[in-house]
Amino acid sequence: MTPHERFAAYFDDDTTPEDAAEFRAWLASDPEHARDFVRYAALHQALREELKGREIRREESVARTTQRPSPQRQSTWLRWGAIAAAVCLAAFGFSRFMHTDPALVVFTARIEKIQGPVLFVDRNGVSRQIAKERELISEKTSLEFDGPGRAVVSFFDGTVLDMSVQAAGGALRLERPEGRPNINRARVGKRVSIQNGVLSASIAHQPDGQPMIVCTPHAEATIVGTQFSLDANATATHLTVTEGKIHIVRYLDESSADVSAGETIVVNDTEPLRVRKITEPNAPPN
Repeated sequence: MTPHERFAAYFDDDTTPEDAAEFRAWLASDPEHARDFVRYAALHQALREELKGREIRREESVARTTQRPSPQRQSTWLRWGAIAAAVCLAAFGFSRFMHTDPALVVFTARIEKIQGPVLFVDRNGVSRQIAKERELISEKTSLEFDGPGRAVVSFFDGTVLDMSVQAAGGALRLERPEGRPNINRARVGKRVSIQNGVLSASIAHQPDGQPMIVCTPHAEATIVGTQFSLDANATATHLTVTEGKIHIVRYLDESSADVSAGETIVVNDTEPLRVRKITEPNAPPN
């Protein structure tokens, strides 16, 4: 199988969990493989985003035409092709000269530190392997804790997630949880959900229209760029913000609050939402 055939199979989800694990090992075995993958993936993403944008505009359009494309529309496609090529070159060039690991342009994140029994679970939930430091992870994968432990994950843009748990049952997933409403309907951006643990995070400023969404069993938080601590368990979610502002919405009734630097809030299914200063009595500790 040629490298481009490997890449196409990966993006088409035409792989088994075993094939996916083998592909990750092959990609990590040679920097040239990662660089080729960056080139292929950047162009793939640029074209996909253009097609997605056209589909959205088509859905929102009241009138649709079935006429053949005019020369002007054909020239528009040529311009978009040039833009896609520029995006590809810019992504590759930036990653090559500014980052030691260009594969992070494509992979969602990388595991920087592991302490305790932490398992890497693939997007299908079939493959469960011991998580290793420096391992690259992609969307819809998760880290699950079999006991007290800690995992630090970094993203290409400098965002860092530091998850720690005190007992088995904790999880950090790079996707929204199933069975919960998508309150913020932004189509693009980082997605994270946590269960039974404490997440300390430093979030780089996210692009316009692409917020980071962090979900717990009780609430969904929208983050553009900030530093915070989120303690989530079966009964409540404790949010403390040290920099920036976070908009948090409770799943139960979609009541919401804005939590700014120096403030904290407890979200559960019984009490009304109340934002407190960190120094106020009864505020949860950092």
